[in-house]
Amino acid sequence: MSEVTLSVAQGIATITMNRPRSLNAITADDYDKLANTLREVDKREDVIATIWQATGKWFCAGTDVKSTGSKLVETTVRHALVNQVSKSHLDCGHAFASHSKILIAVLNGPAMDPAFLGYFDFIYALPNAWLSTPFSFLGIIPEAGSSVTFVNKMGWAKANEALIWGRKMTADELLESRFINKIFPQQSTEEFHAAVRQYTLENLQGLDPVAVLGAKRLVRAALDEKNHFDTVLLREGYAQAERFASGRPRKQFERIAKKEIKHKL
Repeated sequence: MSEVTLSVAQGIATITMNRPRSLNAITADDYDKLANTLREVDKREDVIATIWQATGKWFCAGTDVKSTGSKLVETTVRHALVNQVSKSHLDCGHAFASHSKILIAVLNGPAMDPAFLGYFDFIYALPNAWLSTPFSFLGIIPEAGSSVTFVNKMGWAKANEALIWGRKMTADELLESRFINKIFPQQSTEEFHAAVRQYTLENLQGLDPVAVLGAKRLVRAALDEKNHFDTVLLREGYAQAERFASGRPRKQFERIAKKEIKHKL
């Protein structure tokens, strides 16, 4: 069962991940619910901004290994693409990339494997938040469009550190690289959620909704002219399917589970 919830008020749709005990790791059901919720919100004329937030101390711990690790068997590329990649990052990535509302992420803490963040228009964080995309450590490659979106947001040099080395980046580093927009004072997760909501309402006050969404559409169009998100997602999807089909990610996950290898984090 998915732990993704939706609430809408004052022109803002709030999508909340509520799996604090698992550090908000995303299950297969969560991916499906998240993508469908984004599409549902996108059709609403009473929404101008969509906030993605999480309960607890972590923003996200990536894909739930317990729910997917056992499924990473050696197989064909076609099977891996249809049954693994397309059901998670391909479908969800498309839902984020095509979302017409203003996307706002609220990093209340660590964000592990947060590939979708590259699609967000605004990202706010607490001082204790950090980001890590340990793709190489997991035996996989950049996904959900991050091979392009991370470069767009933080530049080639920093993106290489994140996507290739999987280096942990602090909130200060993320702000300096312009990956995030603002660091809020340290406070509880609930207070942070309320503060970001109020900050968003203040920024939207007096603005014409059509003009706001039109500006986003033009910015996205300029980026898509170089690397359209459909092309990026499909390119990454096939490359990731080849990784899963090889069986290497499964072996890497098994080594991690047996504590034969340990990430620098």
